[in-house]
Amino acid sequence: MTLRPRAPSPFRMAAARPAAQWAHERAAPGPLLPQALRPLSVPTAQGLRLAHVAPGAGAAGLRVLAFHGGGGDSRRFAGRARLHEALQGHAGSVVYPQAEGHWADGRPGIEPGWQADLALVQALAEGAPAPLCLAGASNGGMFALRLACELAVPPTAVVAVSAAMPADLALRAPLGPPVPLMLVQWTEDPLLPHAGGPVAARGGVGLGQRGRVLGAEETVAFWRARNRCSGPPRHRQARISGQRAEIHAWSGGAGGADLWRVLLQGNGHGWPSRAPGAGLAGSLEQMAARFLIWFSQKDRPGNAGLEGVSHDVI
Repeated sequence: MTLRPRAPSPFRMAAARPAAQWAHERAAPGPLLPQALRPLSVPTAQGLRLAHVAPGAGAAGLRVLAFHGGGGDSRRFAGRARLHEALQGHAGSVVYPQAEGHWADGRPGIEPGWQADLALVQALAEGAPAPLCLAGASNGGMFALRLACELAVPPTAVVAVSAAMPADLALRAPLGPPVPLMLVQWTEDPLLPHAGGPVAARGGVGLGQRGRVLGAEETVAFWRARNRCSGPPRHRQARISGQRAEIHAWSGGAGGADLWRVLLQGNGHGWPSRAPGAGLAGSLEQMAARFLIWFSQKDRPGNAGLEGVSHDVI
């Protein structure tokens, strides 16, 4: 397939843009409203499923599947994450699939839905021009991590927000090719314990068996090993969607894949929303989009680099 002209490193893009261009982004029109998303009935081997597609996302090429959190709604997640806005002009389509409750992310209590969820992903990916990228938040982020481990043809890149590696999945995940991953975590997540352990119930109401997850650092260690990362990470501080953040990036080197860990400072869970009236610049969706675009290009330079990253805007 023919890719769009190579984009610079997502971090270098921030440093290179003049202030006037950032001002233009901040003044850009608002996002596509969730009401404008096109509903899509998806026939699968396990029955009919639902997804929503952002129309007119761009030229044929990059396809992104973006998964909402457990018990969530694909249209509401589209309105919060706004990946279709950040990827405008770069993605052939941004698809927001709808779960039947929760995505089967590898925790035992929701494992029965795995075959149906996998069939939905396979149906959405069928015939899609490479590369296929995944993104998700919370349960959707952990589902994306599972797909990165278990899809027969791995995704080109993954962004997982408010996600930890399910402990059962970490024990049984098959060996496979490395996948570029941007892992976004909060320092104080009310649902995912930073040190690992049982997933907390939201509002006192849980799944009955919500399962256990690896701690934040264990999750990073799992993916460092899987992506064959070596050496110390590059490090920068930034402000993302209004949150102070620490960014560490490990290079996969030859035969490996990059791992970027974004640690948002504060108490939170899920995809951080922009402040009212805030534009695309400096948002998590902007950084996520640049990550996916960057790693979808086969002719990019070997080192994405953190050199020159702005401490205020990514």
